[in-house]
Amino acid sequence: MKKSAKRLLGVVFTLALMTILACGAFAAKPAIEIMVTRVKTDSVGGVSPSIGYRNNSDKTIKYIDFTMVPYNAVGDTVSCEIRGNSAATGRVTGPIDTFAIDTDSTLHTITKIGMKDSNPFKTYRELTHNYTINDGKNSIWPVYVDQYGNCFVEDLWTDTSQGQTYLTDDEVQNATYGRTDSWDRLWYNNSIKGITVTKAVVTYMDGSKQTLSQEELYSGHFQTQLTYQPYFKMLESYSPVYDYAYYKTNNPDLAALFGDNQWKYLEHFVNSGMKEGRQGNSKFNLAAYKANNADLVSSFGEDNQKYYEHYISSGKSEGRKAS
Repeated sequence: MKKSAKRLLGVVFTLALMTILACGAFAAKPAIEIMVTRVKTDSVGGVSPSIGYRNNSDKTIKYIDFTMVPYNAVGDTVSCEIRGNSAATGRVTGPIDTFAIDTDSTLHTITKIGMKDSNPFKTYRELTHNYTINDGKNSIWPVYVDQYGNCFVEDLWTDTSQGQTYLTDDEVQNATYGRTDSWDRLWYNNSIKGITVTKAVVTYMDGSKQTLSQEELYSGHFQTQLTYQPYFKMLESYSPVYDYAYYKTNNPDLAALFGDNQWKYLEHFVNSGMKEGRQGNSKFNLAAYKANNADLVSSFGEDNQKYYEHYISSGKSEGRKAS
């Protein structure tokens, strides 16, 4: 091989290696990851901020000094009407351990009286560690585990028999957190509606320090809305095309994987089953719906999921033939 060709090959290899390393660095989690920020204003205008976060580093933290800036309803930075300061620093004292998910460590097992045995939430577990998640609607809920090992949150503002929402695997692994800290009356200003954390100085137990910027601190899961609707609302929404018992009985490959885990069947149907054209109940057959509705075929083609969605949203009410 000529030297010029070898040189070119070496450059290409170096660039490829740099790209891989860069992608790896981009994907790495920051040492401190902020999941939610909130403010509470008292009757005299004192504003107390709180931050929910997780320690993603592999070291125990001794202190974190968060620098926070308050803003008003239109996003403008505002100042304390008494002290005159805008930015304020709040210190957290550890030890703060590395965050890790452990859904096997149980604090309590709870059985709800009056629920049917078939209800997946009749028996559920409170976890030893305090895992929390923000629902994207300014509410923060503890994470529980149902009798089949699925993580969920329970909206206590709704009927407790209907308010359970399952979490995706991504939400369990990346959006839950274990620590929330607050500081009393850092500002006095009734116009304050929120805060931005602009910097965090982390002091580890081994004496080392790290400064994290605003861009590094805010995660991709900061105050994001949960993916799924409450479980029983989902069941009702998909009932024209889905039935748990039917789906389990007629899909033995799934039964071998999921056993009696009701949520996993519904999750599979929503995310994969419709795309694969699996029949979810005795009332809706994809092939029949296509055969009897040529206008939909011209619009949806081979996008199987759209046929299910159409039947749910309007096809059933229109009396379209689906079996």
